[in-house]
Amino acid sequence: MCPQLLSTPLLRPPRAPPGPHLKPGLPFLHAALFTETPHDMTARTGEDVEMACSFRGSGSPSYSLEIQWWYVRSHRDWTDKQAWASNQLKASQQEDTGKDATKISVVKVVGSNISHKLRLSRVKPTDEGTYECRVIDFSDGKARHHKVKAYLRVQPGENSVLHLPEAPPAANHHTTPTLAHPRAPLQSD
Repeated sequence: MCPQLLSTPLLRPPRAPPGPHLKPGLPFLHAALFTETPHDMTARTGEDVEMACSFRGSGSPSYSLEIQWWYVRSHRDWTDKQAWASNQLKASQQEDTGKDATKISVVKVVGSNISHKLRLSRVKPTDEGTYECRVIDFSDGKARHHKVKAYLRVQPGENSVLHLPEAPPAANHHTTPTLAHPRAPLQSD
């Protein structure tokens, strides 16, 4: 038997230096990161779109994670787009809502992994914009906000032009056209 092996602590996990997401003295298992991120995409009007987002927290014990999908209408030109395209974290202590941002969905779990797919049915030009996957990580007792984003471009589809039937001429009748609800299906001849 080798005495050196007996004195080496074999079951003790390595310790990481304190960082912004770790408490001093806690075992270091892995860094928090997005394991799947949404990508910029182009769709035609009427198509279905799916964006995926998965996140792995920094600790192994169960704790609370929340994933949110947000729609931000007009943020096409990002100054730091390259950083957003990677799985690197943009961590902050508070949520950045923004005036033009709309929360689409929220999912909460107890654990160290979370995943959620955003599905958009029959997209239309008004769906074009930036979609953000935001994760709130409660692993160290306080909320840490992380986000990644992607841009959805919506191009006109082949049958995206609305064809209205011609009305027969009316004698002394004035009619006011009525508009369909913007989400109503298009009618064609």
